[in-house]
Amino acid sequence: MRRRSCSPSWGGWRPSWPASLAERVLRTHDPEQAAEIGRRDDELDDLHRRLLTLIEDPAWTGTIPAAVDVTLLGRFCERFGDHAVVVGRRVIFLVTGEQMSP
Repeated sequence: MRRRSCSPSWGGWRPSWPASLAERVLRTHDPEQAAEIGRRDDELDDLHRRLLTLIEDPAWTGTIPAAVDVTLLGRFCERFGDHAVVVGRRVIFLVTGEQMSP
């Protein structure tokens, strides 16, 4: 079974960005990059919504197990991004002493 990259059809999105950006923020304590995590998380939220729309479309020809897998994958990626946002907010607090609003 060949692995497919999600990036060509999903606009260059890379599933590892939340982890790599959160790691960089933890190493550098850069509040601007920490704020970037929240902006990038919006992309994951949008991707999750698009996946659900795709599966709900009557033109969906995939199987039920495939729909479940895609739904869970989208949800897990979206949730992982949410955790990265928490890391970013905590780094901002560590550096500035100011709490970010949720």
